[in-house]
Amino acid sequence: MSTTPLDEHALDFLDPEARRVIKEALKAVVEYPDIYDNGFHLRPDREGGGFAFFLANHGSSGPFTNYQGLPVNVMGALEFNGIAGPKVNPQWQKPFRSFTDAALEWHRTYGGIAPDEIRKGIGRTLKRQLGAAQGRFVEFDAEALATTVGTTPERINEQFQILCGVGLLETRRIGDGKIGVLGLSSPAGLLWAEQGYPPISSLSNQTINVTVDLHLEIRNIIEQARTTDLPEEKIRQFEALLHRAEEELEKPAGQGKFQRIKDLMGFAADTKEVVPLVGRLVAEHGDKIQQLVDAAT
Repeated sequence: MSTTPLDEHALDFLDPEARRVIKEALKAVVEYPDIYDNGFHLRPDREGGGFAFFLANHGSSGPFTNYQGLPVNVMGALEFNGIAGPKVNPQWQKPFRSFTDAALEWHRTYGGIAPDEIRKGIGRTLKRQLGAAQGRFVEFDAEALATTVGTTPERINEQFQILCGVGLLETRRIGDGKIGVLGLSSPAGLLWAEQGYPPISSLSNQTINVTVDLHLEIRNIIEQARTTDLPEEKIRQFEALLHRAEEELEKPAGQGKFQRIKDLMGFAADTKEVVPLVGRLVAEHGDKIQQLVDAAT
């Protein structure tokens, strides 16, 4: 079946009613695979005229309504535009077709619940879980979040990475490829929650971007340090020194203290595993560090 990626306008060739039915069917196949099979057909509707859409299922009740009426037979158009392809089960009757892999991926990217709503659901759920955890981290569970938010684990993972990427969540790896969520970042994540988890595109640059680059850089350094052979006690000490240095680098010109940067560099001098990590940080922020040095002399 076709794997050529489809853009966000892939269903625009359909009339509004047919587009709605096809989007609902795609949602059912992708998000409820335990209920629905990837197989459908159109048959003449003798009572209401037009054609009735039927989506195969496993005999269980689900959210999709079968035998919805369409004014015209759109099967040929679905095939021509890469939405439908040969049936995946050869035992199905001849009229059956299946959604292409590209169409299923289209739903994961553009269909179903909107990305902003997924991010809002992730934010609300994690905030509630973090409150119950009373200061401990919460393990990121894409499948559980998908059930709560009403989407797929794949889309949860995608939007979770975006939230981390723009600096709204504090995370750390907790072993075996698992991720622990420490909390909403400060100030960006806390402001996002305070404003009711609005679309991230609506947040001002001042809210997100003032400290995000440095914040992400520090977080990445900590993650890289955890891949070394340093004992946990040393990791925690390094993390504390990094965050103190971060605080000084974020301060307006003339207000930061070089001593905390000096403490970090001293730790690196005695700990060969983190020398390249601290070296890159110092190189990236050389101008600001020089200002701290000048202010201290």
